[in-house]
Amino acid sequence: MDDAGTITITARTPDLAREALAALGCSDELIQSVTGHSTTAMVVKYAGPERQRARAKEAQGRRE
Repeated sequence: MDDAGTITITARTPDLAREALAALGCSDELIQSVTGHSTTAMVVKYAGPERQRARAKEAQGRRE
């Protein structure tokens, strides 16, 4: 991600892009359109850990 918040997708960075977009709260369909996955199942599989971290962070924030 550059200073303007633009994510450039290359053959080496689809995992980073997927994680960054998931962390930003993008929908499966938006992530799929950027990464080129043909099914949302692949997005769910690979974006899941980042989404779990985001949910845990949100839950901890609510405790404070």
